[in-house]
Order: sequence, then C-alpha cells, then structure tokens
Amino acid sequence: MNDDIRSKYAEPWIRGTDGTAERLDPSFRIKSPGEEWDFFVPGRVFATLIWQTRDEGGGPSIVKYGEEAFAKVYRFIIIQAKTQGHYSKCIRISTHGSQGATKKGIIQNDQCIVYTGPIAPAKLAMEKKMHKDPIQMIPINPQEKLDPLSRTDLAKIFPVEHNVKLREVGMVSNAHLKKLIAYVKSCQ
Repeated sequence: MNDDIRSKYAEPWIRGTDGTAERLDPSFRIKSPGEEWDFFVPGRVFATLIWQTRDEGGGPSIVKYGEEAFAKVYRFIIIQAKTQGHYSKCIRISTHGSQGATKKGIIQNDQCIVYTGPIAPAKLAMEKKMHKDPIQMIPINPQEKLDPLSRTDLAKIFPVEHNVKLREVGMVSNAHLKKLIAYVKSCQ
C-alpha cells in the first residue's frame, strides 16, 4: 500500500497474514484471485479474526516466541472495493461491549442498528440521538444471527486488504444498501 492511501484513514489497516486459511478456524480463508472481485462488493458482510495483545482482551492463545495473544471475531460491511491497492473500505459491526450506542465516547448520530431477521430490534431507551433507520443483513446461513445490540459506526472506515483470511456472513438487504451507503457518505 502506498503511504498516501494509508494517511487518509485514522483506523488501522486490517492486513493479511501468512497462509491461505486460519489454523485456529480453517473456515476463515483468503479469497482466491478469481473470487476477489465477485466477493468484495458493496454490502457484503464478512467476519475475520483479529489478533490482539493481552491488554486488549479476547481469549488467550500462545503465539510466536511464547507470547499470549487473543483472537476476536470482527464483522465488517464492505462499503467500497478499491481495485488499485486491492483493499476495501469497510465499516465494523459491534455491540460496543453489549452496550449498543450507549457506550461512553460513542457518537450516537453516527450509529445505526444492523440486524438479521424480518424485524429490527428496538433501540435502547438511552439511544435518543440515534436517528438513522436500521439496516437489515441477510445471512448466508440461517444460524448466523446478529446480536440485537449490533450497531455500526458509519463514520469509522476500516481499510481491509483483500488478502485477509475471512468468512462470508451475508449481504446487506438490497432494499437497505443504497440507504447504508448514503448514511456512510453523510457521516464522512
């Protein structure tokens, strides 16, 4: 990646690691060059394992040099795929520690509910400044359900390289995709 592209984003780049599949869970794998442009499209929802230091939480694993690291599964929605640089601009789905948009430091007006199923969950009583309509995600597997406290920060863009090991989760509903992209643009 060139430094000019990286400087546009405050968030860390989500980078690929060695190998084609995660040893911890082989369902997380790199998309082949033939799959890349069919997979990385606006509205695609995917999960990836993010390795963090002990101080950042998660479940412990011993990694190189005997250090403890923690893996968390993060879900992202692709907003825009970039052919130059082979990365996508994504927003992350999070429950914010099971607090929804009430967590301290969250700008509620930049948040919206992301849900699976036919009916959106109600927002929390303390989410008074969250005014955007909920966004429906259609899972590829019926067992893949989002927590009712799932939110996405429409202002926080994560560049995700296309060589990251990931697992497909679903797609944003066609009825909601244009609205989601407009929300993201309005929060930039």
